[in-house]
Amino acid sequence: ALMNEIIRITLTEYYALSEKITKPCPLEDEQEMVDAMMEKYLDNERILDAYFARLKELLKQSPPGRLELEMKQRQIENLIKKHGLNFI
Repeated sequence: ALMNEIIRITLTEYYALSEKITKPCPLEDEQEMVDAMMEKYLDNERILDAYFARLKELLKQSPPGRLELEMKQRQIENLIKKHGLNFI
């Protein structure tokens, strides 16, 4: 029942937003604002695409297991700091 309610609300919001988006702006100023927002959105998308492409390249160059090893080392360092265990 809860899942059905979540789906119903989500669909209702989706249809309402879709209807708002498809309606043309009544004022020219608002259309200019929407165009500017869309351009900024597209710029952000381009930046994110470039970032993820670079991240994929870096991950390909990274040896397998390196990230997991670094994360484990950080966890150990944090535990040592947290509990005051300094063996060095």
